[in-house]
Amino acid sequence: KNKTYIYQASTKTWRLATSDDVMDFTDVADVYKSLDADESVVFILRHAERTNETGSKGHLTDNGKAQAKKVGEKFKGEYMYFGYSGYTRTLETCEGIAAGAGLTGAVTPEVIAGVDGSWYRKDDKDPSVEDVTSWAYRGYPSDGFYDLEERTKELVSTYILGNRAKLRRVNFYISHDKMVIPLARSSSWVSK
Repeated sequence: KNKTYIYQASTKTWRLATSDDVMDFTDVADVYKSLDADESVVFILRHAERTNETGSKGHLTDNGKAQAKKVGEKFKGEYMYFGYSGYTRTLETCEGIAAGAGLTGAVTPEVIAGVDGSWYRKDDKDPSVEDVTSWAYRGYPSDGFYDLEERTKELVSTYILGNRAKLRRVNFYISHDKMVIPLARSSSWVSK
């Protein structure tokens, strides 16, 4: 618990992260620049700024489109894999990142089941972001949610490590608060 591990591609082993490996709120460009030639990275990000329409067809604002493009500019010319939740705003975020990197039309984002925010829920109820945050950080309300650590291990094993054949050197999974908040809170980043 409360430990972070790094997968070392050169040795094909996991190792305990050092304080030099773990930094709060590191810019994606810094992570990208620190990669060795044989390493890859998966970024799991919330979609960019959205309009007030919160349904699956809601779009990004003009500012959100600019945010996504700005992220992509940090990866100019890098061919990337994109997975998204199936919502319009997450697809638009993928498209903006790709456009910023100069890859317009060169990538086809893939809908990934579960990254729409439903991954941690046991039922079809749609809890508020506040309830998800309270559950992830305080443990309540626990009704309707899976075990945080076990479910995160399953997510990493199924959708990240299990998707390795499709992944590139740089990979983006674009999701929502209800996915990113518990994932950020979990300490289960190691898949056995």
